[in-house]
Amino acid sequence: MATVSSLLLFFFFFYTHALAVLAAAGNEVALFSHVKSILKRGESLSNNGSSLTLETDCDLVLRDANKMILWNSGSVDKGVECIFWVGKYGVAIVSDVDGSPLWTTGSPGPPGNYAILLRPDGKLRLYGPSIWTFERSASSASVVAEQRLVEAKPPSFDSSGYVMYSSEEFIYEPAVGVMLKHGNYSLVLETSCTIHIRRNNYQSSAEFPVAEQRPRAFRAVAPPCKTQLTTDGQLEAYKLLYLGAGGLDDVWLRSWGSNFTVLAKESIAALVDRGKSGELLIYPMKETIT
Repeated sequence: MATVSSLLLFFFFFYTHALAVLAAAGNEVALFSHVKSILKRGESLSNNGSSLTLETDCDLVLRDANKMILWNSGSVDKGVECIFWVGKYGVAIVSDVDGSPLWTTGSPGPPGNYAILLRPDGKLRLYGPSIWTFERSASSASVVAEQRLVEAKPPSFDSSGYVMYSSEEFIYEPAVGVMLKHGNYSLVLETSCTIHIRRNNYQSSAEFPVAEQRPRAFRAVAPPCKTQLTTDGQLEAYKLLYLGAGGLDDVWLRSWGSNFTVLAKESIAALVDRGKSGELLIYPMKETIT
């Protein structure tokens, strides 16, 4: 863990933007540097029963589903109004509202977009800088029906609904499927087996077909699609060409890809609601905090 004194000079030179007041609220599992999201005193990230809370005394505390304390930062200071955030150099910080750090962790990296994530298994990790991003403005998006069908592999259920892990695989058939949803935006796997960000408008959702899960033997009724995020950070979509039979595997055709990778042990994709636009970012894992 880096000490406050060793990083004061670093923040003096590189702290170039004002802290935002975009507090994490509701069902949040992550904080993002590029939208300057923060935790205020008494607020938490929570995922699959685990929680990360910035206590009223400014101590950052990680608890499991049974409310047992697994870890704490020790950043106790009852005399200040404190916040928790992640900076554009990939350092997680408990600071006062002016940005003076009370506690930091993580080694500084190149400038970019970073995220700190409480995973479904209770681990707290830093990701970034992002290697790929796609943004869709509200004016160019359309309505989608809300439906999420998941064939999940470890890690287990992510309670946010807006983070995809490199160990997850989503399969939708025969039509529209919502893979991720955050605020007013959804990441949708289309019938063409391509991926788009669309703005939600559930009053009109009946205009769109709803995905339904079919038995494997009936998959040939309509070409199903699937998406996956690889460990090295590539998001891909596939269309089924041939249904496997007689012990043979299914044959898939790659129909879409983000086409950028980096050497990493794990990657995530996160859908972020930026108000006037929805944005998908792919981050490689930087380091584990706890």
